[in-house]
Amino acid sequence: MRKPKSIWEFCGKLFAPMGLLFVLFYLLAQAGVMKMNPRSKGGPSLFLAVGGILLAAAFFLLVLAAYKEKKKKQLLKTGIHVTGTVTSVEQLPYTQWNTSHPYVVRFAYEWDGGQYEGKSGLIWDLPSVKESEEITVYLDEERPKHFAVQL
Repeated sequence: MRKPKSIWEFCGKLFAPMGLLFVLFYLLAQAGVMKMNPRSKGGPSLFLAVGGILLAAAFFLLVLAAYKEKKKKQLLKTGIHVTGTVTSVEQLPYTQWNTSHPYVVRFAYEWDGGQYEGKSGLIWDLPSVKESEEITVYLDEERPKHFAVQL
């Protein structure tokens, strides 16, 4: 499975199997394979409710991630390019896919007298850029907080 490019996609890919697992628990409880404690509150329908919420959240997050990726590709093609400066390269220790921890690159850029900050999506290999290096930032001329970088 492809590694996620954003935290939105990461969470969507995390919530989807969890939701399916809760729905499976509901089906097993309904079939009598999985016995419920008679004193428990909620019963098997709680599994279905939690599974449905997780699946709905996963769907929303994956659609949002696809929309953001489409906007990023559009900015890379049509955006105004300005020079940005890398302020830090960080590894995210609490985010993990298999055995890999992603990196994010934080940067600053200026446009039309304003100063802005941004960060890259998830990068699964050590980025080749270092702190204080210059990078190209593609931005929306009318909304300079909307940017894309390709590292």
